Amino acid sequence: MGKDNVFFHLCLLPNIYRNVRTLDSIVSGNFLTLNGEKFSKSRKVGITCSKIIQSGINTDSVRFYLLNLMSYTSDTDMSIQNMKERVSSLLIAKVGNLCYLGFPLSSLLCRHAKK
Repeated sequence: MGKDNVFFHLCLLPNIYRNVRTLDSIVSGNFLTLNGEKFSKSRKVGITCSKIIQSGINTDSVRFYLLNLMSYTSDTDMSIQNMKERVSSLLIAKVGNLCYLGFPLSSLLCRHAKK
Protein backbone atom coordinates (compact mmCIF):
# COMPACT_ATOMS: atom_id res chain seq x y z
CA MET A 1 0.00 0.00 0.00
CA GLY A 2 1.27 3.46 -0.81
CA LYS A 3 1.73 6.12 1.83
CA ASP A 4 -1.12 8.16 0.36
CA ASN A 5 -3.61 5.42 1.40
CA VAL A 6 -2.53 5.18 5.05
CA PHE A 7 -4.90 7.90 6.29
CA PHE A 8 -7.87 6.23 4.60
CA HIS A 9 -7.13 2.77 5.99
CA LEU A 10 -6.24 3.91 9.52
CA CYS A 11 -8.70 6.76 10.11
CA LEU A 12 -11.58 6.86 7.65
CA LEU A 13 -12.33 3.19 6.96
CA PRO A 14 -12.80 2.15 10.62
CA ASN A 15 -15.18 5.09 11.13
CA ILE A 16 -17.21 4.37 8.00
CA TYR A 17 -17.72 0.73 8.98
CA ARG A 18 -18.22 0.71 12.74
CA ASN A 19 -17.75 -3.06 13.06
CA VAL A 20 -14.34 -3.12 11.33
CA ARG A 21 -11.53 -3.83 13.77
CA THR A 22 -8.92 -1.07 13.76
CA LEU A 23 -5.41 -1.96 12.73
CA ASP A 24 -2.60 -2.14 15.27
CA SER A 25 0.10 -1.47 12.72
CA ILE A 26 0.40 -0.87 9.01
CA VAL A 27 3.23 -1.20 6.51
CA SER A 28 3.34 1.16 3.57
CA GLY A 29 5.75 1.94 0.82
CA ASN A 30 6.81 5.34 -0.39
CA PHE A 31 6.21 6.82 -3.82
CA LEU A 32 7.89 5.56 -6.96
CA THR A 33 8.44 8.36 -9.48
CA LEU A 34 9.44 8.23 -13.14
CA ASN A 35 12.14 10.71 -14.18
CA GLY A 36 11.33 12.84 -11.12
CA GLU A 37 7.56 13.01 -11.75
CA LYS A 38 4.72 11.18 -9.98
CA PHE A 39 2.96 8.54 -12.06
CA SER A 40 -0.28 10.02 -13.41
CA LYS A 41 -2.76 8.81 -16.03
CA SER A 42 -4.19 12.28 -16.57
CA ARG A 43 -0.77 13.86 -17.15
CA LYS A 44 0.39 10.81 -19.11
CA VAL A 45 3.36 10.18 -16.82
CA GLY A 46 3.99 6.47 -16.78
CA ILE A 47 5.65 3.59 -18.50
CA THR A 48 3.94 0.89 -20.50
CA CYS A 49 4.93 -2.74 -20.86
CA SER A 50 5.48 -2.23 -24.58
CA LYS A 51 7.91 0.63 -23.87
CA ILE A 52 9.90 -1.62 -21.52
CA ILE A 53 9.92 -4.43 -24.10
CA GLN A 54 11.07 -1.99 -26.82
CA SER A 55 13.94 -0.88 -24.56
CA GLY A 56 15.26 -4.46 -24.60
CA ILE A 57 14.86 -5.21 -20.88
CA ASN A 58 13.21 -8.53 -20.00
CA THR A 59 10.55 -8.88 -17.30
CA ASP A 60 12.77 -10.65 -14.78
CA SER A 61 15.26 -7.81 -14.99
CA VAL A 62 12.46 -5.30 -14.36
CA ARG A 63 11.36 -7.25 -11.27
CA PHE A 64 14.96 -7.38 -10.02
CA TYR A 65 15.39 -3.65 -10.63
CA LEU A 66 12.21 -2.65 -8.79
CA LEU A 67 12.98 -4.90 -5.82
CA ASN A 68 16.53 -3.59 -5.67
CA LEU A 69 15.50 0.03 -6.14
CA MET A 70 12.53 0.42 -3.77
CA SER A 71 13.12 2.06 -0.42
CA TYR A 72 10.82 2.10 2.59
CA THR A 73 12.51 5.19 4.02
CA SER A 74 12.23 7.65 1.13
CA ASP A 75 10.59 8.16 -2.26
CA THR A 76 12.34 6.44 -5.14
CA ASP A 77 12.94 7.67 -8.68
CA MET A 78 13.26 5.33 -11.66
CA SER A 79 14.09 5.75 -15.33
CA ILE A 80 14.68 3.41 -18.26
CA GLN A 81 18.32 4.50 -18.48
CA ASN A 82 18.87 3.89 -14.75
CA MET A 83 17.16 0.51 -15.11
CA LYS A 84 19.51 -0.53 -17.91
CA GLU A 85 22.57 0.65 -15.99
CA ARG A 86 21.59 -1.05 -12.72
CA VAL A 87 20.62 -4.32 -14.36
CA SER A 88 23.85 -4.25 -16.31
CA SER A 89 26.10 -3.40 -13.37
CA LEU A 90 24.39 -5.35 -10.59
CA LEU A 91 22.81 -8.36 -12.19
CA ILE A 92 24.75 -9.12 -15.34
CA ALA A 93 28.21 -8.15 -14.08
CA LYS A 94 27.95 -9.80 -10.66
CA VAL A 95 26.19 -12.97 -11.82
CA GLY A 96 28.52 -13.18 -14.82
CA ASN A 97 31.52 -12.81 -12.51
CA LEU A 98 30.13 -15.47 -10.18
CA CYS A 99 29.73 -17.89 -13.10
CA TYR A 100 33.14 -17.02 -14.51
CA LEU A 101 34.81 -17.73 -11.17
CA GLY A 102 32.43 -20.36 -9.82
CA PHE A 103 32.26 -22.86 -12.67
CA PRO A 104 36.02 -23.50 -12.93
CA LEU A 105 36.23 -23.77 -9.14
CA SER A 106 33.35 -26.25 -8.97
CA SER A 107 34.91 -28.26 -11.82
CA LEU A 108 38.22 -28.34 -9.95
CA LEU A 109 36.51 -29.38 -6.70
CA CYS A 110 34.53 -32.12 -8.46
CA ARG A 111 37.69 -33.55 -10.06
CA HIS A 112 39.45 -33.40 -6.70
CA ALA A 113 36.56 -35.15 -4.95
CA LYS A 114 36.62 -38.06 -7.46
CA LYS A 115 40.24 -38.91 -6.59
